[in-house]
Amino acid sequence: MKTGIDGIGYSVPKLAIPIDGRWSLERANVFSNGDVAALRSKITNGIGIMEMSIPDSHEDVVTLAAGAMRDLLERRGISLNEISHVLFASEGGVDCSKSASSYALGLIADYFGADASHIANVELKFACAASSYAIEYAQALLRAGMCSRKYVIVVASDIARYELGTSGEYTQGAGAVALALCQDPTLIELDEGPMAAASSDERDFFRPLFRPFPTFDGKYSVEVYLSLVERAFGRYSKVMCERRKSSVRDVVGQAGGLLFHVPFPKMAEYIASRLLLPHFENVERLSPEHRAEAEKSFRKTPAFIEMFADKIEPSLALARRVGNIYSGSLPLALAGFLLQPEARLSSLGGKSLLFFGYGSGATARVYSGTLLPSPDKSALPRPLSSFGRQEVSFEDYEILHAQSEIRQEQSGNAVVVPLGPSVLKPRDEFVYLGMKAQPVSELGLRLYKYQA
Repeated sequence: MKTGIDGIGYSVPKLAIPIDGRWSLERANVFSNGDVAALRSKITNGIGIMEMSIPDSHEDVVTLAAGAMRDLLERRGISLNEISHVLFASEGGVDCSKSASSYALGLIADYFGADASHIANVELKFACAASSYAIEYAQALLRAGMCSRKYVIVVASDIARYELGTSGEYTQGAGAVALALCQDPTLIELDEGPMAAASSDERDFFRPLFRPFPTFDGKYSVEVYLSLVERAFGRYSKVMCERRKSSVRDVVGQAGGLLFHVPFPKMAEYIASRLLLPHFENVERLSPEHRAEAEKSFRKTPAFIEMFADKIEPSLALARRVGNIYSGSLPLALAGFLLQPEARLSSLGGKSLLFFGYGSGATARVYSGTLLPSPDKSALPRPLSSFGRQEVSFEDYEILHAQSEIRQEQSGNAVVVPLGPSVLKPRDEFVYLGMKAQPVSELGLRLYKYQA
């Protein structure tokens, strides 16, 4: 049975902060001993980020998810009556019990003025790998004949926010990506068989319930990422090489694209060299230190540079200007890849795409599919320029970062706990209003609406 992706949509905040502007001027003393040029080079060249999306006070993972779903459904022409399930992947859940999918689906149902009571929905979490698990879950439902309607919608939505002045600050971001999966898809046919997996109980990144920011060990997290994805890729390669009667170099060489989870774009270079170097030279004899040096040297070779430019770089276009969106990072890489010029995308029809997912804590998933020839334009993502993004001032950036739900205002018969004022007045978008503080029977209930 053929199953896969039939359309993709995404949503990002309208606010963004460029790395080469006021931000680098203000942070140079913190990160580069006052050397602004050095800091800009470190972030734009060394990390690979040009801009970070910044959520306004009325935006959260639910509003972003609803925005991505609206984008997908409207552009693809999908009605709620055609949807069987909504699978919401996020590591930024808004409630310990009430699923973020319930809030998002409620917003979508109200927006379209349609009944959504038949749609099964759930929230899935495993750090950034939740979207890969959701895609696997969607395929299993479709292949098992357990869907009452045509589509399963996977939406991955997250906001990456770190303490100011820490190494995580320049890997922030926000956004959501929605995918429509079905039988006989028109965009990407996913390969049959289980996803390759590698898992380990790790301490590389986590966010305790009592903290607004994550606890992380950046260097250690990179090593766990490299190790687990390498292990999962080994298991994937064994199956695919036997199936295709070819070598790993052939499987990779014949692929149209290699799509990675990218907490920052430079990570794609690290993981690609880790995975491919063993198929160019013998690394078994190398110590971990010498292996790292060999991978660094490999990244400078013509073979690697050509492969990276052809198969990986196109997928980083959005990540460089949106930032890290955790569970949505790998789907965002797919969206970026699909934004290539029409002629280029057409030439890739019929070629395979390899997906490399990772989630801290930790797990890795590797899977693949085929980009189908001549997909309908409605199935493809829209350009980032269509969001009308604006640069946020440094002062507003810090205010938004520091905001917390502490003010109370009277609203009808209940006291609402809202966030601070929005930098940009909401228009034609979904809005988070705050949480109820009264009556006690509704304490903590989140309030949302669509703002025309």
